[in-house]
Amino acid sequence: MSKIAPFQGLRYNSKKIREFADVVAPPYDVINPSQQDQLYARSDFNVVRVDLTKEESGISRYETAGKTFEDWKRQEVLLRDDKPSIYLYFQTYTLPNGERKTRKGFFARRRLETFEEGGVKPHERTFPGPKADRLQLMHATKANLSSIFGLFSDPKREAEPLLEKLAQGEPNIQIREANGDEHRVWKVDSPALISQLIQVVHDRPLLIADGHHRYETALAYREEQRSLLGAAFTGEEPCNFVLMYFCSLQDPGLVVLPTHRVLNQAPDLEASILKGLLEKYARIKTYAMGEFSQAIQKMEEEGDREHILAWAHDGQIDLLFFDAEKILASPSLNHLHFALRDLDVTILHDLVLEEIMGLSKGAQREYGAIEYVKDAKEAVLSAERKKTHAFLMNATKLKQIEAVTEIGEKMPQKSTFFYPKLLTGLVFHELG
Repeated sequence: MSKIAPFQGLRYNSKKIREFADVVAPPYDVINPSQQDQLYARSDFNVVRVDLTKEESGISRYETAGKTFEDWKRQEVLLRDDKPSIYLYFQTYTLPNGERKTRKGFFARRRLETFEEGGVKPHERTFPGPKADRLQLMHATKANLSSIFGLFSDPKREAEPLLEKLAQGEPNIQIREANGDEHRVWKVDSPALISQLIQVVHDRPLLIADGHHRYETALAYREEQRSLLGAAFTGEEPCNFVLMYFCSLQDPGLVVLPTHRVLNQAPDLEASILKGLLEKYARIKTYAMGEFSQAIQKMEEEGDREHILAWAHDGQIDLLFFDAEKILASPSLNHLHFALRDLDVTILHDLVLEEIMGLSKGAQREYGAIEYVKDAKEAVLSAERKKTHAFLMNATKLKQIEAVTEIGEKMPQKSTFFYPKLLTGLVFHELG
């Protein structure tokens, strides 16, 4: 039996919702308070009113979310599909360099497995706070609201032609954002067609690209339900599955972008001293801030051959070209497996921030110690405002992510940014 299955998705009723763009939202963890206000204003039925509910006087936001979700179902704003289905999801988007791409995948439900079982593999660490938040929301709504983003290896690229074959006719959902990004969803309920696609993915190991906290929360919820049901637990209850988006690692539309770092406080050591310490491990090429574009272009061009960081400070940008032999002498790196030592983010967090600048791992993880910024220019501007330092990164390569997961290790926080994010609100998976 396949671990991937269709399900009767709960979806917005097209007879009640005129514009799907008004009711969907980015994942809860990338929404700031201003964006939350904008999404609230967009529609009384925007998913943010459940997935990231505002505090209300005297009522917990989880209670509010649960009541809102039930009201929408009662009012038939949300309807459950009659037949078990999968939901194709194609995202067409523009990269910062202007290149246009389409990522192709599908939503289905995936049988939950612990990481020790090996069928589903994480690549980043998780933290207790977000998991506690998502577990309370799961109790309140009894649903998976946001999908896990799962990647499977498909070296023969069997999935892509099948997805294109199934994505025929008008989409059930079509959204075009102001920035030109397009989202298209097709519901597929033919058992024969579903079987063809699932057979390609079948029981292949999956790498979690995004949604680590939600996946671990789903595991915790399943164990709670198992305990409550006792001998009546069959293993086929909805709580044994989680909503997942499946995408091939070989899909040409799959892109990882970098996440840059800004220190919220300047290091205690002067830049000249830090530079001397860094020269033990790297050669340094300095650019004036007015040469920002040239520096970033050089970093990106050389990134396939060398470990490079851009260190923005004191009105200049230093490109740090790390010597593979010299970093082996680093006490913070020499004991690590090659797969971890091969990551620019490891070199930054272990060697530069901890060993050289004295910012311990614990201090790095403290709330507010490091600001994570998607745009390189914004990172530099933020550092200038704070009179501190920014570190600009190249994107982590897919083969590096696979190598780390293969050895059972996890990467530093915010090592990957799979772009673009999946929209929340396209389909929900009910748990009870």
